[in-house]
Amino acid sequence: MAVFYQFRPHRPSVSSSILATGPAFTAIIAIVLLNETITGQISIGIISIITGIIIFERDMNSEAGSNLRQSKDLIYPLLSALFFSLAIVTRKMGLNILDSPIFGVTVGFVTSMVVYTAVCLGSKKMRSSISIKMQDLPFFLGAGVFLTAAWLTLFYALSLGDAVIVTPLASLHPLFVLALSYFFLGQVEKVTIGILVGACVVVAGVLLITTGHI
Repeated sequence: MAVFYQFRPHRPSVSSSILATGPAFTAIIAIVLLNETITGQISIGIISIITGIIIFERDMNSEAGSNLRQSKDLIYPLLSALFFSLAIVTRKMGLNILDSPIFGVTVGFVTSMVVYTAVCLGSKKMRSSISIKMQDLPFFLGAGVFLTAAWLTLFYALSLGDAVIVTPLASLHPLFVLALSYFFLGQVEKVTIGILVGACVVVAGVLLITTGHI
């Protein structure tokens, strides 16, 4: 999932909360375009995961002044969640026609490279902001390797399962980010009651989805 978010400095919790609703968009679009079915238990599981991620990320990103909202602070993350959901459903539709996850990942990366290159060439401001030092290259290369692995596993998951199931489970990255940050970055966000509650709600949602799909 090559998705990059740019939040306004003083309203990260608003953006995070809206982006977390992506699985709901995916479920609606998948039901309409893919004729996928969804049970009551899976619906509750999706809602639980969305709720847990909202609690989790709002607690991590809470800061003074974050509750001051403007319409433009809601539009961009809402559009991002919608476009992400459309991308998931489009991938599933493509895999239904040609069940080749590796080919799908290749097309996705090539398309992204073409689009990003065009945007970069057309934006002088963006070109001037790009500055990469040699000591930074290993980290960027490592991120590229992990991103490729993420895309491959996502495409294989979509190849084997329904989008309404895959999307909420693929949205669990905030929990893994917190755990990996503890081991690799040392200084991490303080684990608060809100984070623990959000994590528990997410885990309950995962259990509902997995058991409801059996």
